[in-house]
Amino acid sequence: MTHWYRSKLFVPGNRPELFAKALASGADAVSIDLEDALPAGERATARQLVCDFLDQQGQAAGAEVVVRLNSRASGVMIEDMLAVVRPGLQMVNVPKVEDPNDILLCADILDHMERQWNFDRPVGILATIESPAGVRRVAEIAGAHHRLAGLQFGVGDFAISMGMTASPARLMPAWSALVGAAREAGIAAYDSAFTDIADLSGFAAWAAEARACGFAGKSCIHPSQVDACNRAFSPTRAEIEQAKAIVEAYDQAVASGRGALTFKGQLIDYPFAEEARRVANLLPADHDEAAGDDSGQ
Repeated sequence: MTHWYRSKLFVPGNRPELFAKALASGADAVSIDLEDALPAGERATARQLVCDFLDQQGQAAGAEVVVRLNSRASGVMIEDMLAVVRPGLQMVNVPKVEDPNDILLCADILDHMERQWNFDRPVGILATIESPAGVRRVAEIAGAHHRLAGLQFGVGDFAISMGMTASPARLMPAWSALVGAAREAGIAAYDSAFTDIADLSGFAAWAAEARACGFAGKSCIHPSQVDACNRAFSPTRAEIEQAKAIVEAYDQAVASGRGALTFKGQLIDYPFAEEARRVANLLPADHDEAAGDDSGQ
C-alpha cells in the first residue's frame, strides 16, 4: 500500500457488476469481500470472479484493491489466498484477528505467492480487530510483521461480543487501544463501517469523532457514504495552510537554535510541529479534495 486511505468501500465478491462501479466511486480503496457479505456456497465462485477482475484490471485501478479474506479460524483463509493473491492486488484484509500468528501465517503465504507471481511490490496486510481478545493483544498484533500496513476496527462483532450498543463514547477504550498500538507501530488505524446507509449526517458525525480520536480513515458500505468519508478525513484548506505555516515557523526556529516557538498564541515544539508536517503532507498538493471546504467537517 502506497498511502493511508481515507475511505474504503466494501463490495461483495460475488457481484462483479459492482467492482468497476466501486472503483469509480471516489473511494481511496475498494475491498472485495470473500467473508461476511457472502454465503458459504458462493465462495468458490467469488474467488474466480476476483481472479478474473484482477487479471483484467491489472495495475490500472485508481483505488487500492483490497480483498477481505476469511479468518484463520474459518479454515479457508489459505484457500482464499492461494486463489486470489496475484498482480493487481495491493492488500489482503485478515478479519477477526486475535493472535499475531494470524498475521505471520498470512505473511508467509504472501512470501510464497509473490515469488510465484513475481510481484512488482509487496502485498500489504490489513488486520481487523473485532473482539475483546483482539483488543487485549492489539499491540502484539500491530508489531507482528513488517507487511502489516494497518489496523481496522470491526464494530459489529465487537459490540455483539460485548453485549454493547455501540457509540463513540462507549467504544473509546477499544478505539484508544487500537489507535495507540497502530501509532506505536508506525501504521494506520481505520474505523469500521456505519451500517445506517440512509443516515449520512450520522455517518459524518461518527467519522468526525473517529478522526478526532486518531483514525486515518473509515470503511464504507455504500457509494453514497464515500464523499462524506473523504471529507471527514481530509484536512480543510485552512488546516493545510496553517500546518504549512507552523512547519515553516518551526523550521526557522530550529535553524536559529530554538526548539520551540509561540505560534498565534500556542506553544509549538517538536511533537506539534511533526503533527503539522503530517497534515501538510497528508495528500498530494494537486489533489482537489485535499483542500476540502474551509467551513470544516
